[in-house]
Amino acid sequence: MVCSQCGKDVPSDSPFCRNCGQTRGVASTGGGAAAAVAPARIKTTEPKTASTTQIQVTEARTVSPLWWALPILLAVIGAAWFGSATRRPTELANSVASIPAQGWHSVAIEVPYAGSLTISANVQHGNPMMMYLTNDGGPKGLEAGNRNTCLDDFCATQTNDFQHTGLVNQGTYYFVIHDDSPGIPSHSSSDVALKVSIEPWTE
Repeated sequence: MVCSQCGKDVPSDSPFCRNCGQTRGVASTGGGAAAAVAPARIKTTEPKTASTTQIQVTEARTVSPLWWALPILLAVIGAAWFGSATRRPTELANSVASIPAQGWHSVAIEVPYAGSLTISANVQHGNPMMMYLTNDGGPKGLEAGNRNTCLDDFCATQTNDFQHTGLVNQGTYYFVIHDDSPGIPSHSSSDVALKVSIEPWTE
């Protein structure tokens, strides 16, 4: 018999074609017409299509270092601006004090920043004075009856006119006006005008 699929000879005792595997089901090549046998349908399996798994890629968002540095930069700029704004020429005192004979008076001076301090004092009426700049121990020393040393060159004795400019650090100072006239003073009291100012120091 001949295979209806590939045309090869199929042995009579074989139920299928040994060449292509087709089930035997057609007439033989003899002279008579063989009853046609419908070939059996071979169940085929459809090839599986590889499924594609969609992978969602999440974009990693990186924060630029500039954004981290920006607040710090703004803080530095703000501090520099604030510092420059506060370091401007400032009047710290402008007053007139009445000093009793052989008495003293101290004026507290709050220096906001290290800079050039200018003190000007003038006896408008009365006795010559001792004038000097001291620290917070100055008034306490005077109260105890002690004399004090002045800071730098901010000092003068028996003067009616005092003026000096010098460098000082930030802090609290006291300018002392002391009537230390020997003997009997010419005046029972003295009026002294005082002006104090600070400005940034420049070379």
